[in-house]
Amino acid sequence: MKQTTSLCPECYGRISATIRVGATVVMDKTCPEHGAFTSMVEHDPRWWLLCQELGCKNVYDGYMIDVTSQCNLKCKYCYHANGGEHRAAAEVIADAIEHRHLGPTILTGGEPTLHPDLPAMVRELAPWNETWVLTNGVKMADEGYFEELCSAGLLHGDIVLAGLSFHKESAGKDLEVLELCRRKGYRIGTTFFVIDSVDELAEAVALAREYQDVIHRFRIKAASNLWAETGAHHKIFISDMILWLNQHGQTSLVESENNKVSYANVIHEGLHLILVSWYDVENVDLKDIDCGPWYTATDGTLNNLATTCIINGGPK
Repeated sequence: MKQTTSLCPECYGRISATIRVGATVVMDKTCPEHGAFTSMVEHDPRWWLLCQELGCKNVYDGYMIDVTSQCNLKCKYCYHANGGEHRAAAEVIADAIEHRHLGPTILTGGEPTLHPDLPAMVRELAPWNETWVLTNGVKMADEGYFEELCSAGLLHGDIVLAGLSFHKESAGKDLEVLELCRRKGYRIGTTFFVIDSVDELAEAVALAREYQDVIHRFRIKAASNLWAETGAHHKIFISDMILWLNQHGQTSLVESENNKVSYANVIHEGLHLILVSWYDVENVDLKDIDCGPWYTATDGTLNNLATTCIINGGPK
């Protein structure tokens, strides 16, 4: 049994919660105004207990900044409410420098490549801190723009400091970025593949294997219902993904890397995969994810990425 802090799924107020371990791992919590709630924290108690034993203090370092609310795609699994305006470059730079002690600066959105000053911001920030860009690849697939960002400060050795998300809506532009990296002898820093069923792991693993020479880190994220992300049909836990991988090849945990209830590093048939299944408002353990990556919520509070997405999706 563990005592922690969670959120009321109705008013999003912080309330005490108890996590019980049995056939599954369950959270009980009571809001003074909205009553009692029970939800599943993890399907397999063995994974939850192992994470408590490992005691990892972090997911990964970094401070995420939205440089724009605009996007050139409308993806089913996006957690961001698109629309609005670009953030002033000077404001982004000041925000990044102020929070550089939290780890690498991660420029996101919306789609950050839509911001006309993105290359200039990268060039300004690179001397201060390692600077990353999270992108859907649509604009990055243009070789001229790709090279402009690399020369501005995204290229470290042979690694492009970019997080590339895979979306059917990009009409293959994401894969064009990988082919561009292959031609130039570069590797993309990290990638994101969202699944809504464990069976979709087959496509994700096949993609990771096909492009393992140009992908430094390959993340597989279970779809969730955070903020504007409402496409998840059902909850997929980390243990569900590990079970599927074990059934389809040799899989082992990388204990030297950070592993938490919602985040796991595994080796599957020689491939290093990062599995992600964020908490949601029903089962969030705020103490467990009081760590990076950091992200400022719309209410001005600084939180873990998942917590900020939950807060941003709450009552207005």
